[in-house]
Amino acid sequence: MVALRDPDRLGDDLDRLAGALEDLRLPRELSYLGTERYRLSRTIREYLIPRAEDPEIPLTVVFAGPTGSGKSTLINSLTGLELSVAGPLRPTTTGPIVLTSEDRRAELDHIAGVRCLVVAGAAPILESMVLVDTPDIDSTSLDHRKMAEAVIDDADVVIFVTSALRYADAVPWQILRRAESRGSDVIHVLNRISSSTRGAVVDFRARLRAAGLSDEVVTVPEHRTASQALPPVAVRSLRRQLASLAGERDMTKERVFERVLDATIHQIGALEAELREASDSRDASREEMVAALGARVDSLDLSGVAGGLVAPVGGTAREAKRWRRSARRDPLTTAEVDDIVGALEARIERDLRIWLAEPPASTIGHWMEPGRAVSGVAPVARLALEGWIDFVRRIARDEAARSAGLAESVLVESATDPSDDRAARTLFGDRAREVVGRARRELKGRLEIIYDQAGAYLTELMELESGTVDRTDLRAALAAVRSSFATVDA
Repeated sequence: MVALRDPDRLGDDLDRLAGALEDLRLPRELSYLGTERYRLSRTIREYLIPRAEDPEIPLTVVFAGPTGSGKSTLINSLTGLELSVAGPLRPTTTGPIVLTSEDRRAELDHIAGVRCLVVAGAAPILESMVLVDTPDIDSTSLDHRKMAEAVIDDADVVIFVTSALRYADAVPWQILRRAESRGSDVIHVLNRISSSTRGAVVDFRARLRAAGLSDEVVTVPEHRTASQALPPVAVRSLRRQLASLAGERDMTKERVFERVLDATIHQIGALEAELREASDSRDASREEMVAALGARVDSLDLSGVAGGLVAPVGGTAREAKRWRRSARRDPLTTAEVDDIVGALEARIERDLRIWLAEPPASTIGHWMEPGRAVSGVAPVARLALEGWIDFVRRIARDEAARSAGLAESVLVESATDPSDDRAARTLFGDRAREVVGRARRELKGRLEIIYDQAGAYLTELMELESGTVDRTDLRAALAAVRSSFATVDA
């Protein structure tokens, strides 16, 4: 039995949940969840909300099955009226056919958003339920199959009709599991059974048990008849099943509503969990990417980017003394600074391109050209590197005021190429290691900023290309539905 803590609120909460599903932006790697999201949203809008708001909606019984299973003939036999045309050409039913009483005709021209042919009749069974004949679920027409699936998803009861020849086919079983997982009542009908096909009944029941489903099967014996209906005795068991459902119509509707709502909540919860897992995975991937980029700073080869600014120092004390007297130069010119910064930028760009071509970073290349990533970092790189030159100039003025121009060039060369520090030792003496160390540490810090920015920029691009995973509204809507619905003992 279903108990609603707030009956007036459930419809609004379900509408909010459907909207949260529809507004959810799926990331690129989870785009396959779009079909599941659409199915769940449609279940809410086409099945749950109407039944939450209007308890008088009739019990909907949908006949589904593979080509040639005899659905239409069974419906004709149960109603006593030839309302659904059966014939030798397959598939015969090209769209849903709704059989209902005259007073409900106008309400049922669409089911689950699918346009239906509505036929009204005076059969007693139609006073308590609506029967729907669907296109064959294994139809070669994709449109037919989609229509069948949509209508099955709107059923209170699914009459799964198959035959001794088709009961093991894969596609009908997919639909059967779909109906079961959704929460519908399912009646298994094995049609056209003869003395030579009795073994099919045993095998069908075994397959149902193996799938974790009820192995109760209604059998319909084969009858050769010129009419579009079977004799009453052939459908007696199925008629009794439907009569039992009709006699407990309200309880059946409540039971199925409860199961469908519970299954929908569970499946949306599973979808939300998958999104959460994907979000956590992407956060971890971003952290790994930024860490991997930052680790490349220590191994970045900058040798030669500032070579030739000052004359080399010989290996003897006399050569060093001569160099100290003769090596003079002005501060770095604007053109020289541009050349140095440009050379540093080129090394960084080359390194980023190498990284983007290596696993796992190469996966980024599937959706983004390396040049796009590199160009996005360029403005920050230039500002950082020009700032480093200014830092070097300040050190040069502080440590060698009378030779500041020469000190600038020596520090730039020594900080970028640690293989030869003779010029620095000659100019700065015992303080050479400390002074050059300051310039190198500052350069490393600025390179780390550049590589951090590269990671942030790549992360931003990935978010734009793939989409963010924002589950806030979905979680809130799901919690609201759970709070307005509760199950209690009858």
